[in-house]
Amino acid sequence: MFGSNWQDLEFHSKFRATALRQEALQNHWELCLWRNRVAGWLKALAVRLYTEVSGKEMGYGQ
Repeated sequence: MFGSNWQDLEFHSKFRATALRQEALQNHWELCLWRNRVAGWLKALAVRLYTEVSGKEMGYGQ
């Protein structure tokens, strides 16, 4: 009887550890996607600001 409970505990422990690893991996990839998305937004913003500043320096934005 004790052995059965121990095996159940071991199974649930391994199952939980696997689930936690999968969740951590999913969170990692989601974070990477968000980081890339934010980097893209920042790059687009930098290009827009640069072109606006460059245009004003050349007299186009007046």
